[in-house]
Amino acid sequence: MKPGRGRRLFRKILEFFHFTPPASIKRQTTKKPPCYTFRVVGPKDHYTTTTDYDDCPPQYTCSSEDEKSAEESLRIELQSEIVQLWRRVWLGLYEVDDGDGIYERRHHYDRLEALYLGAGLPGKLSTAGLDVLRRWFLWISPRNGMAALRLFDNMSIPTLQSIIEVLNAYEGEIPHLLQLYSILGKAQLGLTQLLALKNDDIAETKKRFLAIAKPMARRLEKYDIRVDVLTMKSFDEAMALGHEGFRQKGQHVYYKAFPNRRR
Repeated sequence: MKPGRGRRLFRKILEFFHFTPPASIKRQTTKKPPCYTFRVVGPKDHYTTTTDYDDCPPQYTCSSEDEKSAEESLRIELQSEIVQLWRRVWLGLYEVDDGDGIYERRHHYDRLEALYLGAGLPGKLSTAGLDVLRRWFLWISPRNGMAALRLFDNMSIPTLQSIIEVLNAYEGEIPHLLQLYSILGKAQLGLTQLLALKNDDIAETKKRFLAIAKPMARRLEKYDIRVDVLTMKSFDEAMALGHEGFRQKGQHVYYKAFPNRRR
């Protein structure tokens, strides 16, 4: 008998009496399923497989189309916030809220100046530096503050965020304006008092009024400067995004805030 046959016969005898595992049974190992990594690149999902498996979840990567979509959603959200903020500031500092402009436009500057004179204070409201409250929509002026603010398509996110920042600063001045109304309203003089008015009679009112008015005026002037720069920057962005024969005109935030008003 050949040596090879003898060894095979001996192995079969051992297997029969279960002294050793069958040669045909190989060691079984648990195979780990592959980890699929999905990559979103368009209307269809493509995937690749790897041989390593570490219980990892699918890893998603966004294409440029997804990034543009997310940016556009953020842009729409920021522009909506700008319109709401702008309206609150406009009605809080400049135009008197009469519902939706049903009656003749009235402005805080004019009302405040009437109260200023009614309290016997000298000069006009501009004496206190509050001419910064004189803002009328489409008022022809190289610097018209937030009244001239426009929104354009595809404005950059940083520019929109900067506009929101300065509008929030404007909104913070509304309580100070209400304080001025309160001071002047309580200091109104009758006709006899106005005719016999002396400087000593108004000294306390003038002191309290100017303590709030002058710092407020300085801050509003800085806000106006910032808005003028942002208005110019947004216009430059719109021109850069345009092409030959087409330039964006944008839309005044005023008309977005008051869509029912005539143009």
